[in-house]
Amino acid sequence: MAPRVLTFTVLMMLCVTHVYSQSSDIQRFRTTYGALTSISCAFSDASGMKGMVKASKGGRYSITAGHMKIVCDGRTVWSSNAADKTVVISSYDASSEDVSLERVFFSILGVYDVRVHSKTKAEIKFILEPRQNGAVIAGVTRATVDVNVSDFAIKSVTVTENGQTTTWALSNVRTNGKIPASAFVYKPAKGWNVVDLR
Repeated sequence: MAPRVLTFTVLMMLCVTHVYSQSSDIQRFRTTYGALTSISCAFSDASGMKGMVKASKGGRYSITAGHMKIVCDGRTVWSSNAADKTVVISSYDASSEDVSLERVFFSILGVYDVRVHSKTKAEIKFILEPRQNGAVIAGVTRATVDVNVSDFAIKSVTVTENGQTTTWALSNVRTNGKIPASAFVYKPAKGWNVVDLR
């Protein structure tokens, strides 16, 4: 075989292998995260905030960060602050434009288009973008998700919302596990100031 033909053949094989690998990675991403029923993990952001999140599809979540705790059972949201012993109660709004890890997990990961941005031996960086301009969720025009190659667990999520970028580093990510309903119920402690906005 002539050297030019051989070189062209090798290049074509490498391109096909690369495209197949990306397609396989995207399919695995969609299979793993496109239809989540629940997720729990530890998180931290650039400001130094650290916490835990547990969430189930249907607007149920519990987020703890320092002296702050936010719990939602899919109908009612309790936002508590142990520092000043205050609880604000409000109604859950599924159409809210607020960005949260819960919205990223159960809306954006399953709806936005996915492509592989880069891949190393240790991690894959996925880019998620709305399929159309009118399909933007909570103002998020782009999300970047880094996953481990070894176990496909999410390492970090970065969202761009109305020009602002926020990154959460994640650890101990567990998906589709059983989370008891009691995790999404909150009762204010005696003596706390309760502000009911419902």
